[in-house]
Amino acid sequence: MRLLRAIRVDATDERVFPVAAADGEWLVTGSSLWAGVEPDRLDRKMRLAFAQGFLGIESFGFASFATAAPIDPDAARALEARLAERLLERAGAPDRVTAAAAAAELLADSAALARDLPKGSLLAIERRIDPESGGVAERIRKLEAPPGLHARVFEVVVEEEGA
Repeated sequence: MRLLRAIRVDATDERVFPVAAADGEWLVTGSSLWAGVEPDRLDRKMRLAFAQGFLGIESFGFASFATAAPIDPDAARALEARLAERLLERAGAPDRVTAAAAAAELLADSAALARDLPKGSLLAIERRIDPESGGVAERIRKLEAPPGLHARVFEVVVEEEGA
C-alpha cells in the first residue's frame, strides 16, 4: 500500500501557509474539511492553503507537493486512527464514528492517488469554489519530468521504512 507524503523542494511552504506540514509527513487532500468555507473571508495564508494545500495528518499544516510512499498495513491502520483523533480535535467531527468514517475515506483517497504514481513524480492540488454548485471543486495535477529530459534538476526518492 502507498499513501501520500509531503515533499519540500524549498522552504516556500513555511512562508506561504499558516502552518507547514513537515517534510515526509503523511498527507490527505483534506478538501472535505473546506466545505462551507468562504475563501474570500480567509486571510491570505489560509486562502492559499485552501487553494493549493494538501493537509498534513499530524500537524494539520499544509504542503504544496505530495509524493507516494509505501506504508505497511499496521502503520496505515495506526495512521487512520490518528487521523480520526485529529479530526475530532481539530476539525470538529461530531463523534468518533463520524471521525473514523471520514478518516477512512480520506486515506482511501490518498491511497488511490498514490497507487500508480510513478517514482519521481509529484502531485499538486488546486481547489476553488464551483460557481454552479457552491461546493469545493478539486483538481490534482501530476508533475513529472518531460520525456527525453537529459538532466534532472532533482529526483524524488522515497526510502522504504526501516531500510
